[in-house]
Amino acid sequence: MSKAILARVLPLLSATAALLLAPASGAEEPAGALALTEAEVVSKAVAQNPGLRASVLELESAEWGVVAEEVRYAFVLQIDGGVTRTASPGLIPGGVSTAESYSAEAGAELRKRLLWGTDLSFRLGGSWQLSDAARRDLPGALGPAYGTYARFSVVQPLLRGSGREVGEADILVASARRTSAERARDRTASELLRSVVTAYWELWYADAVVGIQEQSRAVAIQQRDDAAARVKVGALAPADVLSFETRVATRDEDVLNAQVERQRRQAELSRQIGALREGSTLGLPSEDVPPTPAPPPADTEKAALAESVQLRELEAALELARLQARTAEDPQRSRLDLDAYVQADGLGNDEVGPAVKQLGTLGAVSAHVGLTYETPLDDSGRRAAAARARLAVDVAAQRLAEARQSVLSEVRTALTSEAAARRRLALAEETTRIAERQLEAERARFQTGASTALAILTAEDEVRSAQLRVARVRAELLEASLTLQHLTGRLLARYGSLAQGGVSTAGGGRRRGASLGPRVGLF
Repeated sequence: MSKAILARVLPLLSATAALLLAPASGAEEPAGALALTEAEVVSKAVAQNPGLRASVLELESAEWGVVAEEVRYAFVLQIDGGVTRTASPGLIPGGVSTAESYSAEAGAELRKRLLWGTDLSFRLGGSWQLSDAARRDLPGALGPAYGTYARFSVVQPLLRGSGREVGEADILVASARRTSAERARDRTASELLRSVVTAYWELWYADAVVGIQEQSRAVAIQQRDDAAARVKVGALAPADVLSFETRVATRDEDVLNAQVERQRRQAELSRQIGALREGSTLGLPSEDVPPTPAPPPADTEKAALAESVQLRELEAALELARLQARTAEDPQRSRLDLDAYVQADGLGNDEVGPAVKQLGTLGAVSAHVGLTYETPLDDSGRRAAAARARLAVDVAAQRLAEARQSVLSEVRTALTSEAAARRRLALAEETTRIAERQLEAERARFQTGASTALAILTAEDEVRSAQLRVARVRAELLEASLTLQHLTGRLLARYGSLAQGGVSTAGGGRRRGASLGPRVGLF
């Protein structure tokens, strides 16, 4: 090989090696787009993802459901009053006479329901009445009449609606619904985190592929130009340039495909975040190399069965079904109510004082005790309600059992995939190192004339392929690790635990919900 040719080829080979051995950084980002970190992507997703916001709103609705049930046992004040005019026609000797009377009544009542089903009420009222018979010009006229009364009433169910279990059933069911909504929120958040972070690292991989393919295209262009220069000096036949032209065209196609795939991954990540809008541009990952996740703990299977967000949601659903089954048939039971009241009255003629005094001294006291019984003549409704509730419990239990099997299977599959990806990453990195050494060796041999340009091109292809495999396996290892963290409930802890307090929803309602904690401020 002539010194002139070596002088032209050696700089090209040095540039080729530098391009191939340098880490891939991807293409330049679109104008106006900002590089994104993993934490920034998660923060945007939890702030903007519609599915997660819907779960938060459902949790707030369940919180208000608990409030509504608690209010059922609060004191209730009723104040009422009214005025009545009555005209009553009647027969008198020689014709018909219409008697008129006027009355007014006002009162206040305080009521409360107890957890045992007992209804208590206390009413205090007064009245005023005037009729034609009370006119002063008539002999023996009386009135107007002033009345006062105080009444204390108790209604105690003995069958339907009786007992603390029935009384607090609605509160317990509402609390169970709130727990179920919270578990659903946790599951939605964990699934979102897994999807968003996976999409983020898939975008990183797509960007890395663009960088590797563009580096390879730059090398191919340099080789084509060098071959064309060698044709001009007569060191290479014109037909030999065609192989280099073909390589450049192939690399152009590879770059185009990689760029299209990167755009698709950007659109997918934008959708996951909830930021897919007209004219919006999502940045590219800022990390050069993704972190290598730590190996999964030895208790991964046990942790999945104990802490899986999916299982915890189904456990809450099972507990809700059990609570509903405990009192499902109560509305269809026979009703037996004990009711009683004590009432003190006072009455005054033309003066209020005597009415108040008689009431205060309990001068006129009445009492009542009674029973009310009611029963359906067909108990099919009661039996149907009990059967449906029992079947709902069985269905929830079977779904939980099925989910346990599914989670255990997914964990074992993910463990296998994670271990295989970890081993493949080590092998791919070793292959890359070997391919790089092989390229260096071919360079050295080419300098001595013991190798050919084709061998150099083949070595370059090996380095490129090895770099692509390393990038692909890194992404797959991260995805397997994210799946394991999701299945074991540890993905939420990684970005902050879901805890009571801090949910702020669009409705501005009761702030009793949950928030993913300190790292990204999920809610």
